[in-house]
Amino acid sequence: MAEKLAAVISDRRDPSRVLHPLSEILLARILANACGYEDDDDLNYLRADPAFKLACGRLPESGADLMS
Repeated sequence: MAEKLAAVISDRRDPSRVLHPLSEILLARILANACGYEDDDDLNYLRADPAFKLACGRLPESGADLMS
């Protein structure tokens, strides 16, 4: 779902400075909301959470942290 949403949203960021694709940002926000984190400021805390990283397609222990 996040990839389909990202495909129809124009991303005006400078591609040379993008660290996290729009689909990854959307997925993290969707999952945070689904887990009951209504405010997106919780993503700074969740960025290193192993279960949340796994849900976003990263290895829980060795995968890079998510965006905050």
